[in-house]
Amino acid sequence: MSKIGTYLQNQVMTASPAELILLLFDEGLRSLKKAQTAFAIETPERFQIINKHLLHAQDVIMELSVSLDLEKGGEVAANLHRLYDFMIRHLGHANSEKLIQPVIEVHHLLATLRNAWQQITEIHLASEGGGTRPVAASQRILAAG
Repeated sequence: MSKIGTYLQNQVMTASPAELILLLFDEGLRSLKKAQTAFAIETPERFQIINKHLLHAQDVIMELSVSLDLEKGGEVAANLHRLYDFMIRHLGHANSEKLIQPVIEVHHLLATLRNAWQQITEIHLASEGGGTRPVAASQRILAAG
């Protein structure tokens, strides 16, 4: 395993629940940025690259969605669940039609949520985990990035 891979694995394994959610946001944003960059590639491989990164971003967003505690999170968690579902469908459309605009829109939404989550965790010092429950799949998705 590379030094970067080892570092990421250690970071994931030692992260608090709130930090794990931040890592997921960061991973999703990285995948979306890589997909955006691939739209500029002028070779046939670009479609494979776009597909790979959009599917990975969808996996990350799905993991964010399943980490929500809909019972404890109430209306906020339900709204986030709907927003994540929208993002996943929007990226599916972008992937099937090879459109960059939905990717840009989802990137903006995800970045906004990530920044809000970071502010919340700083205020609460990550003591409660924000109504989320990290699962093993989160670690698998981050490691696959």
